[in-house]
Amino acid sequence: MARRAFRIYGDYPELLGVPDAIKRLALPGILKEGKAIAQAEAPTLRGLSSSKSIASRITTGMEKDFAVGHIRARAPHSHLIEFGTRAHSLASGSGKSKKAKGKAMLIKGDPNIIRRGAWHPGSKANPFMHRTEEQLPPVVDKELLRAGNQALTASLRKVDDWLGD
Repeated sequence: MARRAFRIYGDYPELLGVPDAIKRLALPGILKEGKAIAQAEAPTLRGLSSSKSIASRITTGMEKDFAVGHIRARAPHSHLIEFGTRAHSLASGSGKSKKAKGKAMLIKGDPNIIRRGAWHPGSKANPFMHRTEEQLPPVVDKELLRAGNQALTASLRKVDDWLGD
């Protein structure tokens, strides 16, 4: 099964001048809070605990060699929720349908309805990842401050140890 991910790339100018060591200290906190924000913003029609919900498929990751982190929505339909869809046909044999042309399809919900196709009116965009990205700058600032203070404290301890105080 192919693993799909949907990402929104954000530019954070406050990270440009920060050394990679500090970024590596700050990223786990940024990613943890960012994931919580994304899960809160994602639609939860099925509930957070459902294995099919978008919120339960939001993951985070960090690249080991670089100070780079990502928050991903791994549900296969995440991009359809984020950007919306145009009206389209659900008829078999049209578009990306895997059913042979002319095959009947069963409509979910009522076992007595069988059709050759249907028309989907489209869906409105619900840009939950974009809203997450808009809420991240204060989190980035807070975590950079925490990581910088932690690194400064560790450096001062090393200097104190070196001086013998």
